[in-house]
Amino acid sequence: MKIRDVQRKITLIFIDDANRPVIQKTFSVSKLKIAAGVSLIALCSFAAAVIFVWLGYESSIRQLHSRLNREQTGMRTLAASKDAKIGQLRNSILSLSEQAQKVNSRLQEIEQLTKTIQEKTGLPSESSAAADPGSDVTGVAEGGPSSALTPENMRQETEILLRQYDSLLQQMEPLNSKLTSLQTVLLHMEQIKRITPSIWPVLTRKITSGFGIRRDPFTGKPSFHDGLDIEARIGDPVFAAADGKVIIVSFDYEHGNYIVIDHGRQMHTMYLHLSKFAVKLGETVQKGDLIARVGTTGQSTGPHLHYQVTVNNKPVNPARYLPK
Repeated sequence: MKIRDVQRKITLIFIDDANRPVIQKTFSVSKLKIAAGVSLIALCSFAAAVIFVWLGYESSIRQLHSRLNREQTGMRTLAASKDAKIGQLRNSILSLSEQAQKVNSRLQEIEQLTKTIQEKTGLPSESSAAADPGSDVTGVAEGGPSSALTPENMRQETEILLRQYDSLLQQMEPLNSKLTSLQTVLLHMEQIKRITPSIWPVLTRKITSGFGIRRDPFTGKPSFHDGLDIEARIGDPVFAAADGKVIIVSFDYEHGNYIVIDHGRQMHTMYLHLSKFAVKLGETVQKGDLIARVGTTGQSTGPHLHYQVTVNNKPVNPARYLPK
């Protein structure tokens, strides 16, 4: 079988310039060669298409890889942010727990102080809600196994701590109010105590002549003794029986050298038969301050201190103010 190669002519026209003559050349090409050329062109086109598709696919892979890298970086940043927030939450829980312990400790201090004030003032006590024993942490010793907090643990612990904190704050409000009231009462009582004669004015505690009716040592007749005669030696210190202001520093035939102190509330103390003065007129003194020295001046049978207390300008028995 013979293959006939049919000849065909192909004419190529070359135009170099518009002003030059056209060059025309004619070639004879067989169908077989034309088919081979077409196949070659088709193959090249297919190869070009494959290369184009491959290049596009490679570009897509690069873009996808870049996107995955960005998303991975974002996930790392998000994870780091989450870790930071979890750390902050843990710190917040720890801080809240410490605050709850401090509030509970303060609550116990207030309760103890309230009891102390009530004992001193004699006021009736009121029962208060007991603090949570689990939150009573006052020591510094620590130990035992521990584990990391999970988000669920942290949520539960936060809720418990918030409830405890609110409960403690609710307990503190009435206690603070009561404590303020009691402190005011205590302050007033302390002030009253400071200005109330409540100590022995000399070191000795031996009374040689009491308050009330007695036989006068000079006349032998019954008379009213408006103070206490306390045995002492000449030069022994004489102390202010309470806080006050010195309103008299003087001498007369009956009292000898004597001092009068005003303690407020129409209460005065008098110290008679002194040998020396240790304070001046108008001076402010405190309970226990040295104000004079024991003597035997004025109407006196020997060294001693005549100690007198007056209320509303009337003498009262000093013994009721002296400690036993």
